[in-house]
Amino acid sequence: MARVVILGGYGAVGRGGGGRDVEIGVLLGGGERHGAAAVAWTLDGLADLGPSWRVEFPAPYGTRTVHGFPFSDQRTLPDTLDVDRVRTGLCPDSRLTTALLPAAARFAHRLGRWRRRASAATDLRSRCRRAG
Repeated sequence: MARVVILGGYGAVGRGGGGRDVEIGVLLGGGERHGAAAVAWTLDGLADLGPSWRVEFPAPYGTRTVHGFPFSDQRTLPDTLDVDRVRTGLCPDSRLTTALLPAAARFAHRLGRWRRRASAATDLRSRCRRAG
């Protein structure tokens, strides 16, 4: 299995197990600046948080829990590389924040459902106004 570790946009590739699977772990720094679109995209992705696994990041970070996250690599890399499976995940640099991600994901999932319902209701009201 190949492992890719990304620290704040910098990546390192490690080989392990010799399989045709790739795991990509991304460690996000809390003190970094992220644009509004990047923050919104990340929050939307929390609704699809997947299973967790452990990744060894370089010092000083060490072994961390990475939560499955829907980065596009898991869909594009199997088509462009000779690999069977790609799983992608993230963890913030704060261990506490990492531990709280599943709870945030449940909230984001509920918020997403609420936003879709609110959007549908707004669309319906707009159509009714135009028709009436």
